[in-house]
Amino acid sequence: MLVAAILGHELVHAAVGVAAGHRKEFRRVARGIGLAGQMSATTPGAEFEEARRPILLDAGPLPHGRLSSTIGASSHSSRRKREHSSRVKCVCDTCGYAAHTTRRSLNWAGAPLCPMHGQMNVQRI
Repeated sequence: MLVAAILGHELVHAAVGVAAGHRKEFRRVARGIGLAGQMSATTPGAEFEEARRPILLDAGPLPHGRLSSTIGASSHSSRRKREHSSRVKCVCDTCGYAAHTTRRSLNWAGAPLCPMHGQMNVQRI
């Protein structure tokens, strides 16, 4: 029922035009199909549920499975999200001094130097 109500909300936007926002014309049509609550976050009212229940019962359960994304990873995925940051942390093994640089600078000039001990190690790339 919630999916039908969300679809109804979006169809009202399509019917009245996006420029109408959630104002008077949107409200008139949304209330007309039985949506209730704040217009920016409508919920299915009793009228909406009564009119759509037979349709949804005939349609059966909404088939769905776990969503997977080929770009990065979602919060529902077991894969680790790939880092896109160009920042790289470099640390001095002797004193723990840390500095951040970019991958581009690291490739061009190498790791930064610790003021006390010289060459630093790249912690992650």
